[in-house]
Amino acid sequence: MPLTAAELFRRLAEAGAIDPEQARAALGDASSLAAGQVADRLLSEGLVTDFQVAAVRQEPPRRLAYGEYVLLRQLGSGGMGEVYEARHRRMDRLVALKVLPRDLTSSPDAVQRFHREVKAIARLHHPNVAMAFDASEAEGEHYLVMERVPGRDLESLVRAEGPLSVGRALELLRQAAEGLAYAHENGIVHRDVKPANFLVTDEGVVKLLDLGIARLRDEEAAANEPNLTRTGFLLGTIAYMAPEHAENPSAADERSDVYSLGCTLYRILTGRFPYRGESVIQVLLAAREEPTPDLRDHLDGGPACADFLDGLQAVFSRMVAKRPEDRQASMRAVVDALSALLASAPPAALALHAATPPEEGAAATATVREETEATQHDPRRGAPPASGNEDATELAASSPGRRATVTTPPRVRRRAAEPEATRADPRS
Repeated sequence: MPLTAAELFRRLAEAGAIDPEQARAALGDASSLAAGQVADRLLSEGLVTDFQVAAVRQEPPRRLAYGEYVLLRQLGSGGMGEVYEARHRRMDRLVALKVLPRDLTSSPDAVQRFHREVKAIARLHHPNVAMAFDASEAEGEHYLVMERVPGRDLESLVRAEGPLSVGRALELLRQAAEGLAYAHENGIVHRDVKPANFLVTDEGVVKLLDLGIARLRDEEAAANEPNLTRTGFLLGTIAYMAPEHAENPSAADERSDVYSLGCTLYRILTGRFPYRGESVIQVLLAAREEPTPDLRDHLDGGPACADFLDGLQAVFSRMVAKRPEDRQASMRAVVDALSALLASAPPAALALHAATPPEEGAAATATVREETEATQHDPRRGAPPASGNEDATELAASSPGRRATVTTPPRVRRRAAEPEATRADPRS
């Protein structure tokens, strides 16, 4: 049965999407209007959004109210949940609200982990970390309320503009490292560092997203599959995952984030991924066994820039060293190294750009489950731009911001089953 105008109005009011008196004043005599006409008039007056109208037209209607927050539009969706722009009804403040997947909070232990992570994240106050304001539950759906950051994530930026200049890339990465260093110093390892988890505001400020959420996914997988050998869960974005994290998620520590940030540097400087393969297994094995790629293959500034580029390659090579103990000992050391590079760089080096990589055919990737990672983007800018150069680490027609749950390669699986004798997660 088609939705009537009265039922549409009632649903919008009950969901908190409209103020009934204000809406009635805008509609005037609506007795003869059809549901579509009511929706069009409310949309033209700016009283509702397209997302809200579509949500209440569903059967049953999709929830719009989470406590005092009312959803306005969807910003992203993926393995770590769905992200929405929302408004606090009384404070009229815009926020980003992430609804977590039910499997992350499906047991009492999982709920405890969620609350533990939220408390840790809420203590963080840093200009390069997106703030967490609130967290709660609505009829079994747990959600996290975060700072709304208008801007574009680094992955979208590279897709839209191509490889970034050396100076711009190093400055953005330095800010990213500052945010991660602060998180590490407060006992939080990110575990899913990648370009899509760094937002860049219109003022050029980098904001780190999704702190603590990837740990929930890792711990839920470990709780359900303690030895990780039956299903071989690998959580995170494959192109940026440290070898030890791929072998055993519980082994990920601050140095794993250092590795992932190094891969992020390679991505934004070259527009490419550091390791390629025709399947997830090949990519993982390449990251563990192939030589470290050389940034100087893509950046050539002549003799005047040679020493600087040698130093840049040295910093990058150490960040993505195969063994954690061969990387920088802390993210703070990465901040210092990047700052030193920026301070010592000749102007010609800072202006260097890598050539935009040619369009490459995407190869099939052997995944059990593949999901688009939730990222924020400014709704004023529209949807994030489509990619112009997909890579062989992805499924056909998918994006490099994809999250994969894959079967561990046999050579990795044997190591994953071994006891972790070298170190424990510093937060456990």
